[in-house]
Amino acid sequence: MSSLAQEESRSISENCTWGQRKRFADGKVTVPFKRFLGYDRGEDGNLVINEEQAETVRRIYGLFLQGRSPHAIAKLLTARHSGKNRAGSMGVFSGRIKCADCGGWYGSKVWHSNSKYRKTIWQCNHKFDGGEKCGTPHLDEETIKQLFLKAANAIFAEKDGVREDYDSIKDTLFGTAELETERLRLQEEMNVVEELIEQCVAENARVALDQTEYQKKYDGLAGRFNRAKGRLSEVSQAITERQAKREKIGRFVSALEKRDGPLTEFNEDDWYSLVEYATVYSREDIRFTFKNGMEIKA
Repeated sequence: MSSLAQEESRSISENCTWGQRKRFADGKVTVPFKRFLGYDRGEDGNLVINEEQAETVRRIYGLFLQGRSPHAIAKLLTARHSGKNRAGSMGVFSGRIKCADCGGWYGSKVWHSNSKYRKTIWQCNHKFDGGEKCGTPHLDEETIKQLFLKAANAIFAEKDGVREDYDSIKDTLFGTAELETERLRLQEEMNVVEELIEQCVAENARVALDQTEYQKKYDGLAGRFNRAKGRLSEVSQAITERQAKREKIGRFVSALEKRDGPLTEFNEDDWYSLVEYATVYSREDIRFTFKNGMEIKA
């Protein structure tokens, strides 16, 4: 009875998903068009790009690849839609300034909040935690901006070398050909094992098999399937990470090449496009790590 119930459950599951698989195979999609930004429903029921909305979608992806959080992106788009000024630097520096003593992040603090001497500073969020406080200094926003300009201009002076280095290593570090071959092999393996499992269950439903032997065979196939599935997840993740890193550094190199001269004033887009984070060792030793991994002491 248990084998029959198992086969019936699998059959129901297959029937429920067959329709969707057939639609995918035919190139058809099902999406909530009223809440699906960037696309409209075409005359044939398929996706048609909404060019006006697509501009916003491209902007969102670009901001995300710069390193902005979903909250920061939503806040920025809302501000632009309402005609308000862009978000202040409190959001810009969040999660981007690291304490060299404890490895924690700097956070913003407001000094003299109710007086004309009101000032926003940044210091380690764990500076006063526990018995031994971090010795790294606090920084005001203008200091951070000026140090960034200094470090950015230093790397601009080396942009030709940065491009050459990137071109020489990108295929080695970010290539995915071998991983994609393994992914295809794993997908084929899972398809084969899935068919073997179906055959095993179907045979048990038709013939009075020794249930101990049947369960042993079924468990072996299920284990083989799950191992392939687990490895497929790892390989797919590795491919995604390599592609994302390649895209991130490629955008960084392109941002460098677009500059004709040195930076003279702080700009959020430059900050997000170029810097991974800054590490504070002391007031005289603040190092900026750029998106290609280069570290510049400002």
